[in-house]
Formats: sequence, structure tokens, C-alpha cells
Amino acid sequence: MRTLSEKRLTPLLRELAQRERDLRRLIAQEHDRIESEGFAELHERTYDEADHAFARDCLAQESRLIIQHLSEVYEVAGARDRARQGTFGICLDCHDEISYERLKVNPAAQRCAACQERRERMYGLRPQESHVTIP
Repeated sequence: MRTLSEKRLTPLLRELAQRERDLRRLIAQEHDRIESEGFAELHERTYDEADHAFARDCLAQESRLIIQHLSEVYEVAGARDRARQGTFGICLDCHDEISYERLKVNPAAQRCAACQERRERMYGLRPQESHVTIP
């Protein structure tokens, strides 16, 4: 099993660090937006059923977005941990190497394309990289 060279690993780690900073900024912005738009306060203080439902739905939508960003932060942190442990770029399922092309598209990838596709079919998951073609 081959590991990534420093020349290939370094830019991927830089990209992961930048993505984590971006995600944390987005989380803070979403949190500030929830606070500034007063959905939580509206939800707590309204007695009108329609306003209450609107505020609840808005809070739920904003919370889902924050949870999605947090989930990606954990994926990035996991990739950085794997790099420290020397297992970055190794598929969690088959233990083969994840292609460098795939890692360039998604440096936090945990599985090779074949195992990720199999997992999505088996568990009915939607692809994490749905906006890109899996190499």
C-alpha cells in the first residue's frame, strides 16, 4: 500500500484547513443570522399558531444548515487526524488507496469511489459529493 508523498499531501492538508475555517465562519454567520432575525424569540413569544409554525420552521431550517456544516467540520477533522496517523488516503472499508484525483475533489474522502458508491446503494445515502463526478 502506497502513501501520499509530501508534495501531494501538503496542498490537500492546506485545503482541509481552509475548508474548516470557511465552515466555522459559515456556522458563526448562520448563528448570528438566527439571533438577528429573532426566530427563536418569535417562536417563544408568539401565540398565533401560524407565526409559531413559521418561526419553528425557520429555526429548523437554520439548524439543519448549521448541523450540515458541523458534520463537514467533523469530516475535515477526521481527515486531518488520519493524516497525523499516517492513514490519510486509505479507504476505511477496503483499505486500498483512495485515488489522488478523488482526494483533490474531496480531501476529506473516507472511502475509495467503489466503496463509497457501494455504501450509498446499500444504505440509500445520497452522495456527499453530489455536485462533482466521483473519479
